[in-house]
Amino acid sequence: MWGITGSGTNVIKSVARWNGATWNSIGTGTLKVGPKCMREFNGDLIVGGAFSAQGTIPNTRGIARWDGNQWHSLGSGITSGTLHAMAVYNGSLYVGGNTTSIDSMTIRDIARWDGTNWYPVCTLSLGLSEVYALEVFNNELYVGGYFYTVNGVSIPNIAKFDGTSWSAVGGGLNGDVVDLYADTTNNRLYAVGSFSFANGGTLPCPSNVAFWDGNIWNAVGPNGPSLVPSEVYVHKNEVYIGNNIGYCFNSNGDTLSGIAKWDGNDWMPLGRGTYIQDTLCGAIYALLSYNNDLAIGGGFTTVGDTTANLIAAWGDTVTSLPSQEELSNEIKIFPNPFNNSTHISLSENHKGKLPLIFQLYQMDGKVVYETKVTSMEFEIQKRNISSGTFTYCIFNQNKQKLACGRLVME
Repeated sequence: MWGITGSGTNVIKSVARWNGATWNSIGTGTLKVGPKCMREFNGDLIVGGAFSAQGTIPNTRGIARWDGNQWHSLGSGITSGTLHAMAVYNGSLYVGGNTTSIDSMTIRDIARWDGTNWYPVCTLSLGLSEVYALEVFNNELYVGGYFYTVNGVSIPNIAKFDGTSWSAVGGGLNGDVVDLYADTTNNRLYAVGSFSFANGGTLPCPSNVAFWDGNIWNAVGPNGPSLVPSEVYVHKNEVYIGNNIGYCFNSNGDTLSGIAKWDGNDWMPLGRGTYIQDTLCGAIYALLSYNNDLAIGGGFTTVGDTTANLIAAWGDTVTSLPSQEELSNEIKIFPNPFNNSTHISLSENHKGKLPLIFQLYQMDGKVVYETKVTSMEFEIQKRNISSGTFTYCIFNQNKQKLACGRLVME
């Protein structure tokens, strides 16, 4: 079930620390724009992103170091560009993003910090590139992003570095790689992004999720749907993905909003998922195991039926929320799909709860139809609504969601 990891009234900007009970600021300075990546290196916290400075500390554009007491610069910082990812490999800190200058040197998209100095690492697509993900797997550094060559050699969107030389990962992936996760228990490197094929176009990946086992690529979700995930993570030996593009449906018609779990056969919802103001899909930007739960962070205000502000935790040991299938059984629609009109019947559980509100949403969360329900049976007319697949929900007067599911207009 969903739970809130913490709340409070402390004014904290951009970087905070959770001690198990309360949120606390880190230092007195504040980043002008939120960080996009963090990593521990040599006992210090390194924060990277698109910020212009850490408070008044000089040379902290794009990257800063916290030693437990104060913030410091790393050389002259990211003098032009933005960081998306960090990884520690062979005793150095590697950073990736969309950069043209680091420490006042021409260094594009990927660089190495040895604790004292910055160094270029390689040349990606002659500058027509961007690095979104860095991960260490089987003693090699993997780089994911948007690029088509590494040091002039054709290597599409994902590459690996053994400390000396760069090489391709199978036949590569045919679209952007936005996140990588090393599952050391099962010896798999998961990749997600906008790609639809692996191995040079020979392996379909309709869910935009695949894993590399050290020898070959394997698709996760070989039957779809298209998820275009922004995050991938393995929690309790199960694969979770987060996205920020809107709703989609699995093969059972369950709504996947913001987050989903692979059960070995299909992508499954986590309760009702994540939402903004209980209607729009809530984006997921971070996943992490914490105290036996899965902590998530992103752009959402609701998880399941619980109000949350950008951070929450999913615990799978207790299931207190009704599943999508159970909610769908609260309403009967016939015919579905339909052409001109359809008849809707509410279950006996809704007697005494009238009036209710019925809403119909597009895949992007936009409400295209709303009506007040004053009887146990009513009709919906297609009218000016375009054909397609929609999510429907019924609310009581307190805006509590009572039923939801899928409706198809032909």
